[in-house]
Amino acid sequence: MGRPFSVIAISLLFGLTAGSALASGEGMTVELADSQRVGLRGSAANVIVSDPAVADVAMVDSHSLLVIGRGYGATRVVVLDAVGRTLFDRRVTVVAANDGRVTVYRGAVASDFSCAQRCQTIAGAKDASTAGAAAAPAAAPTATP
Repeated sequence: MGRPFSVIAISLLFGLTAGSALASGEGMTVELADSQRVGLRGSAANVIVSDPAVADVAMVDSHSLLVIGRGYGATRVVVLDAVGRTLFDRRVTVVAANDGRVTVYRGAVASDFSCAQRCQTIAGAKDASTAGAAAAPAAAPTATP
């Protein structure tokens, strides 16, 4: 009689710790101006984003959400159910999408393009003088004989 009870208790304990591990798993990476869908193992009641300038969350339904990259950096996203249990707790890092991206420097002005079949100007891209980025490197000095 004691053995089945201990097996059930251990199973419950393992299930609770595995659920916590799933809720607070590894960090996730989202590209700037992109999103990733996340499924939840319960019904979300509260969503907390520590730095909304870096990432935002849009609820698809009570069991899934989209994490959206808003600005470069890292933030934490936490989702709780109605009784306060953690459904999702991850550090979200927003990075640049570099595939097919080209930056052309004309003096101190940088223009960003997205290139696949053809290159298109990236909407909302800032030039180096307004974004605070470094200007294009100067040409190497040439020696005169």
